[in-house]
Amino acid sequence: MIISIAKNMFFLIFLIMFSISDFRYKKITLKSFLIYFIIGVVILILSIQNQVKIEIYEIIKSILFGLIIIFVSIISKSAIGRGDGIYFMLNAFYLNFVTNITLFITGIYIMFLFSIYIYIKNKGRVKNLTLPFIPFLLPYGIWSFYAQCRI
Repeated sequence: MIISIAKNMFFLIFLIMFSISDFRYKKITLKSFLIYFIIGVVILILSIQNQVKIEIYEIIKSILFGLIIIFVSIISKSAIGRGDGIYFMLNAFYLNFVTNITLFITGIYIMFLFSIYIYIKNKGRVKNLTLPFIPFLLPYGIWSFYAQCRI
């Protein structure tokens, strides 16, 4: 139980940190990703030691999902950032596959609504406008954290 709470806390803390960094600088440092990864591995090891049910298949699916995002980033010449793919890959240590996919889809939906607002507000003058993606994951991330803590 404590491991699950810690996992959810670290997920939310890093989501907030990554959102701030992505919003301000439109990038997330490799050092931040490395710390997120190390904490995720430690939580995984502690979960195994405490005989918490771990589904490796779920982790592999989430890692593959992140790799697909990175592949799309390469093909689309960074229309979606590689950092977004790395983030979803590393989420494999914190979220199950379905939650990771739901986080992504919800982020796209919220970003779409915000983009419509920006387009209308600027009367269609949005040429070369780029938006950071990770901040749009915050609403679902916070909701997910709240829902997990209530269980």
